[in-house]
Amino acid sequence: MTDENSAGDRDKRWGARVPLGVLGKIRVEQGERLAKIRDISISGCFIETSIPYPLGATVGLSFALDPDNQQTVTTDAKVTTCTEKGIGVRFIYSDAEMPLMVRRWIASRHPAS
Repeated sequence: MTDENSAGDRDKRWGARVPLGVLGKIRVEQGERLAKIRDISISGCFIETSIPYPLGATVGLSFALDPDNQQTVTTDAKVTTCTEKGIGVRFIYSDAEMPLMVRRWIASRHPAS
């Protein structure tokens, strides 16, 4: 396992990371579990979970970007990092609108300098 703050981990995601702190659903063949989405970037997110997921595994994700559930991210993601605190995933967008929605949400919270 690696520390999620290591240089190698920072290189796996691009774009600004924005704190999120919402509960989301992780779907795998064995079922569905709740986990905390700690932060998000346009390319992925970090999920706090004590359940180990293997590197390279594909998981389904669903979580809201706002408290009213008006902007919900639903996508598959590939596990790219495993730590004692959770997993880092890279989004596998299958819907062209999803990354645009995430990008707009991030821009509204992390304006460009």
